[in-house]
Amino acid sequence: MKSPIKALMIAATLALPMAGSVSAMTDDEVMSMGHSMLTGGIYNALKGSGLNTDAIAKLTLGEAALISNILRDGSETSQTKDFKIKKILDTAAERS
Repeated sequence: MKSPIKALMIAATLALPMAGSVSAMTDDEVMSMGHSMLTGGIYNALKGSGLNTDAIAKLTLGEAALISNILRDGSETSQTKDFKIKKILDTAAERS
């Protein structure tokens, strides 16, 4: 039982310096980092799907969150998901 506690304490100690660097970031930087992580995950999920992923960088945060929710929804068929995601990606692609 002492080993898991010790491991947890070590992990918490190592994480402290990183917590300071995140708190030093501005809100815009945090949002940008979150957007990049979300769109990167979407790209990874879609890269083998046959959908055009060129417009992923143009997604708004709301669109990216919507696609993420569609991907995680277990109640829809893959065809329905692809249709909804394609519609969102097409909208983003039209944005200049």
